[in-house]
Amino acid sequence: MKKHITASIIVVLACIVGGCSGAKVGSRAPAYATADAEGGAVASSEYEGRVVVYYFWAVWCAPCVVPSPEIDHLAKLYRHDDRVEILAVHYDDKKDPLGYAARHGYVFDVIPDGTAVVKAFGVEKIPSVIVVGRDGSIIHMQTGYSQGDSDKLNVIIQKNLDQ
Repeated sequence: MKKHITASIIVVLACIVGGCSGAKVGSRAPAYATADAEGGAVASSEYEGRVVVYYFWAVWCAPCVVPSPEIDHLAKLYRHDDRVEILAVHYDDKKDPLGYAARHGYVFDVIPDGTAVVKAFGVEKIPSVIVVGRDGSIIHMQTGYSQGDSDKLNVIIQKNLDQ
């Protein structure tokens, strides 16, 4: 019992001192900075006031590339709406996510080495989707992806835009 209490205190202190990753619905989206597809800097602060769909994936992950056409459909649906951003965050710096997206004609924005974003959100499994609302809070999280999830994501986006 004493060991359990001590371990709990250590976890709480680590969260207070170092901050806890592991985003949760209702919590504020974490801050991050990384490189964009052109090698320039991109930071979470650039998306303030927008609905942001983060699609965590990797080209080497077979279950991750299956939803890409649906994510691209969302990107095409909202490409002229500057209140919405669809970001395909590549899980690591392996392979060529930009080439993959170009070969398939995808229009979603790619963060080619999403390591910093993955760490900020505490993403451990891919594919995963996190939606951040216009107020900067996380409004949806899911691990895995099923056919038709883009329709559900579209409802979530629209609901947040209508608020």
